[in-house]
Amino acid sequence: EAFQKTLEAATRSLVPIAGVVLLPVESSNMVKKLAEKVGGKEEKEARWTIFMGQHQSGGLRQIVIKDGELALTRMTPLAESAENPDAWANEIQQEFQATMSYLSRFGFDAEDGLNIIMVSEPEAGEKVGALLDVQCNYHSLAADDVAQLMRLNLGAQDNYYLADALHVAWIGKKSRFILPMKAKQIDHVSKPRQGAAMGI
Repeated sequence: EAFQKTLEAATRSLVPIAGVVLLPVESSNMVKKLAEKVGGKEEKEARWTIFMGQHQSGGLRQIVIKDGELALTRMTPLAESAENPDAWANEIQQEFQATMSYLSRFGFDAEDGLNIIMVSEPEAGEKVGALLDVQCNYHSLAADDVAQLMRLNLGAQDNYYLADALHVAWIGKKSRFILPMKAKQIDHVSKPRQGAAMGI
C-alpha cells in the first residue's frame, strides 16, 4: 500500500523515475566513502563500519559494512527523541548493543577495527560516544557536515540531525545503482518518460 501511494504521487508529479532501489544497499558505498573521509589511517584500515542515523519517521537505521560490502542493516523504532539527550543516548546504546550481538555471528573481531559514524545533534552524539563500551573510532556529525564532506546537496532542511536527506541525496546522485529492483508499475511510468526525454 505504501509503495502504491508513493508511486501514485510520483506519477502525478511528472518527475522522471530512475528506478526502485533498497536504501541500505545503495547507501553502503556512501558509508564506506564517509569512513575514509572522517578520519585518518585507522578509519581507512578498519574492516567494519556502522552508520547510525534517525529518520523523520522516528526509526533508527543502522547500516553495517564489512570490507566495503553491506553486511547487515537494522531499522528499529525509537521511543525517545534527541530533545532528551540522556534518554535518547541510552536507547541508541541499547540498539547498538543488539547490533553488536548480531555481528558476532558475522565473524566480528575487535582486532579488525571498527568505525562508528552517528548522525545526531552534537550533545546527544557526545553522550552516545561516552556510553559505547567497544574499542572503535567514533564520530558524531550533523547531516549537513556529512553532506559537506561527501559533496552532497541537501537543500533546505528543517532538521539537520536526521539522516533521511543524506540517503536521498547520495542515491539521487548515482548514475548506476548497485542493485536496481524490478517493478512493472515503475516500468509503466518510467519508460515513456525516458523515451520522451530522449526525444527532446
